Parts: sequence; structure tokens; C-alpha cells
Amino acid sequence: MTPDAPAWIHDLYTPELAALFLARPPAVAAREAARVAALLRLPPEGGRVFDQCCGTGALALPLARIGHEVEGVDLIGDYIRAARAAADAEGLRARFEVGDARAHRAAPCHGALSWWTSFGHCGDEGDLSMLKRAHDSLLPGGRLALDYMNIPQVLADFMPAHALRTTYEGAPLTLLRETRLDLEGGWMLKTWTYITPGAPPRATESRVRMYMPWEVAAVMRAAGFERVRCYGGLGEEGEEGAPLTHQSRRLICVGERP
Repeated sequence: MTPDAPAWIHDLYTPELAALFLARPPAVAAREAARVAALLRLPPEGGRVFDQCCGTGALALPLARIGHEVEGVDLIGDYIRAARAAADAEGLRARFEVGDARAHRAAPCHGALSWWTSFGHCGDEGDLSMLKRAHDSLLPGGRLALDYMNIPQVLADFMPAHALRTTYEGAPLTLLRETRLDLEGGWMLKTWTYITPGAPPRATESRVRMYMPWEVAAVMRAAGFERVRCYGGLGEEGEEGAPLTHQSRRLICVGERP
């Protein structure tokens, strides 16, 4: 039986958070999708992709637009409804379901994704289960690409507080994100406070495991992946991935199902 997801997940992943972090210009989304498709070594057309914790389809939909078939799963019903509506409006080959990535096994696919630090929220056992489901969903030779924080860079340039601002439903929206480090337990703890005119501040908590790059690679190997490689981001056209250094802002770990 899959343990229940942490309660804060439903409090954190709101439409406001999606507006702040998942809405991107179409050209940027298209370029990222093309690079992800190359990293996963998808067939030129008709590749099947499993998007774990797909959110509103911010990466799944651009992948479908360039000819791939996508299956996405996410715990947040509002996100899945938004992704379905967008796919239906464009007639894309994309299917989205409310579900837990630690338990959901997709139809056999050529590539799988765990993007934007979807990994690391549910403890060691839950994180391993998530990668095992990706492994089980892949065809032999299929690849998983996992996008996560690069902890050496996070610790070197630690930012205890950061404010982001946008407009949401016609009104100003400010998000104050405060971060604390549990160095003994290995967790990053955050308080997210939403501030809108005329309403009291609304705050929620979150936590994510602080895995070093070699630890992410070790969990991928424990899930059954081989030929695991770590990169410091998506590479330019013709490159597999950018070199990983302590200054890389992101970690992308790639493994292959034998």
C-alpha cells in the first residue's frame, strides 16, 4: 500500500503557485521540450512519454505539440483539469490522470520525466518507489530524466528569503518564500506566504530532501536504472546535457532501463 502523501502538498500546489512557476512563454516551452526529447532519445515522432507529477502540463503539452504521446499523473486535481482542458482544446495526444507517482505505472513508454523538483518530498522509501514506477513503465532502453536542485549550489548561495511577484486574476500577488535548512536530518524546510491586497496573508509549509548529486544517482541505480549520468542542465542543441559543476543551478540525472 502506498502511504498517504504529505498533507501540505495539497496546500502548496495551488493555481497561484502554477501561475508563478509553471507559466512560460510558448517559445521557451517549445525549446525546452525539444531538448528534453533529445535527452530522452525519443523517436522523431510518436514517442510515448510518462510525466510524473505533471502539474498543469507545462512540459507534457509542449512535448505533445512536437508529435509525442504523453501520459501525465499528478495528485492535484485542479492541475489535471487544466492540463486536460488545454490538451482537448488543441486536440493533442495527451492523457492526464489524478494519481500518485509512487504507485502509478504508465503504459509502456520510451521516456519518463520527473521535472521541477517533483522528486524528494516523500522520504527515502517514497522517493525510491517513485523511481521504480518510472522504471517499470519504460520499455527496455527507455530513459528517465530527473530534474532536481543542485544542492552544492543551493548551499553555497543559500538564500533564506525571497519574494516573487506577479498578477493573478487581475490583482497583484506576492509570494514570500522563507527557507530553513535541517542539516542534521537532510531536509530543506520552507514557508510559503501568499500576500494579496485586502486579504490576510496565507501561509503553508513544505519540505524536500537535500540529496547530493551522487545520492540522486544512487537512488536511480537502486530503482534499477543503468548508465546513470548527471548533468548541470539541458545542453545546447547537439549536446546531451550541460556539464555539472558546484555552480550549476539544476541537476538533471538520466538513467536507462536495461
